[in-house]
Amino acid sequence: MTLRSRALERLSTQDKNTDENKVPHQGTILYAHGGGFVAVSSAHLKHSVSPLVRLGYEIYSIDYPLAPEDPFPAAVISTLRALAWMKKERGVRECVVMGDSAGGGLITYAAAALNSAIVLRELEEASGEMLTSWEYPCITKVVSIYGFVCQKAWRDSLMGIPLSFCIKCYAPEVPIMGEKYTIQDIASSNLSRYPPSLLICAEEDSLTISNENLARGLRALGRNTTVETLPGFHSFLGFPIQWTFGQWRSNTLPATDLIIEWLSEGRLKMKRFEESMPFDWSAIIVLSVTLLLPLLLAAACTWAFIFSGSPILGISNIAEPTSMELLPAGLISFAVISVMVHYLICVATDRFLSLGIETEGFEVYR
Repeated sequence: MTLRSRALERLSTQDKNTDENKVPHQGTILYAHGGGFVAVSSAHLKHSVSPLVRLGYEIYSIDYPLAPEDPFPAAVISTLRALAWMKKERGVRECVVMGDSAGGGLITYAAAALNSAIVLRELEEASGEMLTSWEYPCITKVVSIYGFVCQKAWRDSLMGIPLSFCIKCYAPEVPIMGEKYTIQDIASSNLSRYPPSLLICAEEDSLTISNENLARGLRALGRNTTVETLPGFHSFLGFPIQWTFGQWRSNTLPATDLIIEWLSEGRLKMKRFEESMPFDWSAIIVLSVTLLLPLLLAAACTWAFIFSGSPILGISNIAEPTSMELLPAGLISFAVISVMVHYLICVATDRFLSLGIETEGFEVYR
């Protein structure tokens, strides 16, 4: 696999990138998107990093291989390869690593590997890549936003089922490395040189306890670790704020402020904007197309099946059973059609948003 870079137009609505309006370079960040290790691309979550770009940070946003087609350690290796590419091709000597959800899991693991020869060698043996021969920039800070940093603490929580699905896809069929697939699986003795870290969590997020446990472990080792917990649920950062129906004031905005203040050590502040955002129809349109439309189509098909005997999913009303007898099959057809249509719409949307983006590559925002 090879990495490709593609320079994009600067993500800024506040300046035209002219000599008069240019902001000073504040540093370099490698960003890994979330998506449970199985979904999403860097194209979907530009909102996570655009405020940093406007302040002068150069962001390398990586598209890493997704599970289950590419299980652990493929995404971690891709993250390390990205860092090595930044050093070799762009001359980056030091950088911050930042990620949310699954991306937080990747960047915390990569930071651990680059500060522990033992972990790096284990990854090298598991992947067959010559990781110890690559040159990497120095990781100065780690920013993990509701990171996927543990395999166990969340299993009995509300999100236990979907998180279990994600980790099942992420884990290789044949266990490797003693099943150490997240940073909390790594022995504490291999984290003694871990960089300063900012862990941002959500109060109603099942992953919060994992991040709090990680922070306690790192602090016990004398590592500089900051934990901030904000109101709301998982995935509050990265979506257009108009889609949060006002919740951005209590989590998205404070989280962005925290990241900027922590990275710049108080030197920078985000430019304030209007507290009342203009109404945006896009959220309603997206929800209608991806959720309401599949439900309406499924309801129409189910109605036709139950009351007119039209064959749905290979089931026909040959024996003329009553509508109540057909109800279980109708409910099954309703569920199947809803999921199928929703999936097809989401795939089409993903293809549209990811148009022109390589499976594994960079978007360089500057």
